[in-house]
Amino acid sequence: MSGNNAEENSVKTYFQSNIPSLVFHFFLSIFAMMMVFFINQPQVTFYGILIVYILFGLALKNQGSLSLNIQSVSLVFIVNLIMFTLIPLIVAEVLMFYSLPYLYLAFINEQLIYLAIILPSVCMLIGLYVKILLARLKK
Repeated sequence: MSGNNAEENSVKTYFQSNIPSLVFHFFLSIFAMMMVFFINQPQVTFYGILIVYILFGLALKNQGSLSLNIQSVSLVFIVNLIMFTLIPLIVAEVLMFYSLPYLYLAFINEQLIYLAIILPSVCMLIGLYVKILLARLKK
């Protein structure tokens, strides 16, 4: 019984550590889709959202170890993996809208669009480790 309770606590902790990055990713994705429609410059949008992801990484909380820090952005990776691989099998139009911010990658090479699965998580992790490095340099 206590093993089941500990498992529930670990799942609850996992989701609690991922909620800020997931909510941010959701709103930034919607904002970036609208930017592509209104300013019609995919290159500017692509680099802009990568910079914003890195800046958001500066606001993430250091979990204390590499594995826990990776876990704090892993749900964004999982959502992107589902959105770019499984959902298009059911509704192809979803991928069209969801991948609009990463259209610049498709212009370079159509296979590069799959980098969009991992780029948000990696950029947030880079921002988090820049924050950790800056904190260590201050000491």
